Amino acid sequence: EEIDYLTDFIVVGNDPELSMAKLTRALRCLQKGARYAAINLDITYPVEDGHVPGSGAVAAAVSAMAGRGPDLMVAKPKPDLLLRAAESMGLAPEQCLMVGDSLQSDVPAAYAAGMPSLLVLTGLVTADLIDKAEIKPGHVAGSVADLPGLLGI
Repeated sequence: EEIDYLTDFIVVGNDPELSMAKLTRALRCLQKGARYAAINLDITYPVEDGHVPGSGAVAAAVSAMAGRGPDLMVAKPKPDLLLRAAESMGLAPEQCLMVGDSLQSDVPAAYAAGMPSLLVLTGLVTADLIDKAEIKPGHVAGSVADLPGLLGI
């Protein structure tokens, strides 16, 4: 804690052991000029027995303390990961399909990458939310188990 003034960035991700002490330390680093990076802004994510808070819940707390959003996003909805994946396979983005379950990160990342998207309904998204979304998925499926049929395999 004595050298927090040397911190250039705080990086916000999913932290199952988040505490007021950690949030306080992040706040103090921000107040001393640290920049703020977030892994993603997904508020929740699905697990076997329901949903749990995601990295976005932590980022929302830090954003509220900072009075601003992240200075840097290191994952979706930025398209970088998708573009690198397509490039690693020697494919153009339009030859790929982004399969995800988030209207906040997966679909916008695919759109930004110029990649078709398939939104899987895992309980996070309803038809009403899709209708209201600024960026809509190219395709919607009830489950990833539907994918072979949709692809004709």
